[in-house]
Amino acid sequence: MSMLQTEEGLIGLSIREKNIRMTETVMVQDKFQVLRTADGELTEPFSYEILQNRSSIKRIADELNNLVAGNGFNTSKVSVTIDSDLVLIKKVPTDATLSGPDLGEHITWEIDQLLVSPRDHFIVDFEQNDTDEMNDSQERQVVVVVIRKEIVDYLREVFAATKLQLCAIDVDVFSAQRVLAKSQDVNLQEKQALVDIRKKNIQISVIYNGFCLCTEVNLPSEDGLDIVANRDEQLARVLTKELRRIVLDNKLGKTIDDLQGIYFYGQDVNKNMIDLISQAHNANLQALNPFGIIEIAEVTNNTAAMQNPENFVTSVGAAIKGF
Repeated sequence: MSMLQTEEGLIGLSIREKNIRMTETVMVQDKFQVLRTADGELTEPFSYEILQNRSSIKRIADELNNLVAGNGFNTSKVSVTIDSDLVLIKKVPTDATLSGPDLGEHITWEIDQLLVSPRDHFIVDFEQNDTDEMNDSQERQVVVVVIRKEIVDYLREVFAATKLQLCAIDVDVFSAQRVLAKSQDVNLQEKQALVDIRKKNIQISVIYNGFCLCTEVNLPSEDGLDIVANRDEQLARVLTKELRRIVLDNKLGKTIDDLQGIYFYGQDVNKNMIDLISQAHNANLQALNPFGIIEIAEVTNNTAAMQNPENFVTSVGAAIKGF
């Protein structure tokens, strides 16, 4: 949902629960450069519950203003990415001959079958998969995103109370895919998986040659998993099982080794968990480093970005969307 395009500097801002990540990006000679980054926390998680608390708008606005001012950001324009748990992402098969208003009407009908509340409570956006059309397929896949209007309205009110100008709203999984697509070392004609490690679930998206799949798997209760090693082992088992299921169910191969790359990002990524999976498989597994893809011109007063670059994947992807 792009509201404004800009050729100037732009801040990519990622919000997930209490965690905030900011990346100021500029375009220099047709190349993206990261100027500076920042990370912080909100007083309370950004969730459906917070939407009912009008007093939270000023508090969040003040927290964002303080983070920008305290880290020397130059631009006021911002592109924000939100947690995909707050939106509905649906892959809809359509007749390849549909286009324009006819395609829009079909998408509207499909979404009406899923929604419980009236459709005018939601904003619906979709993107066609042009690869199906180029391959003369009779069916075209359309990725549909549905978000409650009250979330968008709330964000607009928050940013209206800041010194920032809201340019675009994105979803974290699409921001991450955008970063991966910018990598010269990654071939999207091959099978690539992105894995977002969250506290309560794992989100996996697989992309290649126009194919796109996004799924979530809930994690077991963390009771009894206070020891980090135990949690890593649990995550490795759950993730290996889910990746194998995705590969088999979608006829992508026979094992996760048939994925050319598996890239991890998010707050709870750690080397030990990746090593545990690597010991059992011959796949290319690594934490996704957005600063290895987007050149860093300067990073001021933030060693966290260098120590855990995978935490800034979605904020970098949000900034790229705004250009």
